[in-house]
Amino acid sequence: MCTGRQKGNIAKVTGSIDTKTYTDFDFNLNVNTDNFEVLNSTQTDNDMFYGKMYLTSNLRIRGNLDKPVVDGTIKVLDDTDFTFVMPNENPGMADRKGVVEFVDKSDTTHTNVFAKLDSMTVTKLTGIDVDLNLQTDKEAKFKILLDAGSQDALNIQGQAELNAGIDASSKVTLSGTFTVDKGSYSFSFGPVKKILPSKKEVPSPGMGTRWTHVLISRLHI
Repeated sequence: MCTGRQKGNIAKVTGSIDTKTYTDFDFNLNVNTDNFEVLNSTQTDNDMFYGKMYLTSNLRIRGNLDKPVVDGTIKVLDDTDFTFVMPNENPGMADRKGVVEFVDKSDTTHTNVFAKLDSMTVTKLTGIDVDLNLQTDKEAKFKILLDAGSQDALNIQGQAELNAGIDASSKVTLSGTFTVDKGSYSFSFGPVKKILPSKKEVPSPGMGTRWTHVLISRLHI
């Protein structure tokens, strides 16, 4: 059980993790949160995503260490104000450390963490099975920073009824609806910064988007 940093709300993890060998584990866990603060950071902490995010969730974790199975519902609540920064492909605009870092295992000038791994810390992960219902409160604020240099950004509020999934082949799918209630797009044109529109919201309130799409078919490293 853990407690939120500001609101004091609790995330409860109940159930069991069974093992006979201490190398194979079977999960029978439930994770429940109520207005739980999962993110409270600034751009200084993380330049890829930051802000505040509060969730109510009801999750089940089953399966084993080789193939975990996760399903349930997650709702993003109204106090959320979250910013996601789109990665910039121009290295002159942004210098980011990659998600995957390649290291030289033959380098003995530093502690070789690979030598410390033994059979108890190695897993034969064959895949993960995820099936989640995702919802958002219409007052939750999301900002997609399209260009960190020019500060071009899409601001959006609305209600989502989405289903997200990951199967054993690492195929990621997202389907459902997102009904936009409020939104704006700000961009820079030369020395002038514009916000479209200034009073009227874009897209129109109540406009819905429905899709069924495979986001990532495979991730090869």
